Amino acid sequence: MRASGGVWHTGGAAGNERIKGFQLWVALPSELELAEPQSQYLEASAFPFRGPARIITGEYEGANAS
Repeated sequence: MRASGGVWHTGGAAGNERIKGFQLWVALPSELELAEPQSQYLEASAFPFRGPARIITGEYEGANAS
């Protein structure tokens, strides 16, 4: 998600389903700080895994995030 000047959301799942989620926040270059808000949702299956870990960034035991 690129929040830009601020994005409000409830953060809840639809219905009564319980889910686990992960958010990674990083500082953007100054030229992108006020760009249009944007979000992208990825299923866990979009990330490679090694043992119990899903690789969301970088590399671990030969598995690379793409």
